[in-house]
Amino acid sequence: MGATKLQTKIRIPSGRYTISTLTLVWGFAETPNLGVSALCKTHSSPPAFCLSLPIPCHLPLILLTSQSKIPQVKTLVKLILQRLFGFRNYLYIFSLFIIRKLKWDRNEKDFLYFMNLLPEKGTVLDIGANLGVMSCHLARKFPRRKIYAFEPIPYNYHNLLRIKARYGLDNLSCHQLALGDKPGELEMIMPVEKSVRFHGLAHVRHASIREHNEGEIFNCPVNTLDDFPPLKEERNLTGIKIDVENFEYFVLKGGQRLIQENMPIIYSELWDNENRQNTISFLEHLGYKTMVRMDSGLVDFDPEAHTTQNFFFLPTA
Repeated sequence: MGATKLQTKIRIPSGRYTISTLTLVWGFAETPNLGVSALCKTHSSPPAFCLSLPIPCHLPLILLTSQSKIPQVKTLVKLILQRLFGFRNYLYIFSLFIIRKLKWDRNEKDFLYFMNLLPEKGTVLDIGANLGVMSCHLARKFPRRKIYAFEPIPYNYHNLLRIKARYGLDNLSCHQLALGDKPGELEMIMPVEKSVRFHGLAHVRHASIREHNEGEIFNCPVNTLDDFPPLKEERNLTGIKIDVENFEYFVLKGGQRLIQENMPIIYSELWDNENRQNTISFLEHLGYKTMVRMDSGLVDFDPEAHTTQNFFFLPTA
């Protein structure tokens, strides 16, 4: 097997850790893979940990072994990968990995359950599509259905288009657009901590959102679901997946007419805060019941008993 090595240094802003050596090795023919290993050293101790990143057939598997406890190790790993591949390629490789493993991911059982609740026909919305992982699964599971994906952050949207092209998702309609309760323009933030971009925490800059407000800022056009032209005459909307980092209430409020006319199944991640309370009250007022998934299936949400952040809203009628 032929091999090529790249040696470089990456310094963490805090100055506590230095990646002393990065080694790239890739094989040919019978062993088509890319391996990346990194050795991290503190200034006064033996190697603290070793990171190995083999990528067989473009599927990244991150293996981390630690000989000592390292603060914020996830941030360190992300920094290595983002510097090594470049941010856009990092997002693409990461999304391909998540797409491959989602069916076996314990944390995504609720989303898979939501997909199984959807009827075979009808339109589905993915609001807060991020990198396109769930949009991809929806479009592949329902190839004859129209899937609308909304993602305003440029980096994420670019990746969404790459995923659509890679998997040939002709039924996936992608829109670089934020949604809210009134049209116009708004600011969005992609949090940055110690030079690491956290794409999954990108959110609207709003008075009600008080966390992760330092980072890269984007000015994005915003519309309401009710005013979005392709959906104005929609009469067969059967599902909405929404994950917009504490802005769900405003997005759904801007689609009140569309929701009332179609009464789709709604799946949403809601943190335990005012946005959750407002969203639940709003949808229950429209005729929905709030449910969560347990091993036995869906049950009515009990705030005293359930700690989940994933919610299912089903029409009562």
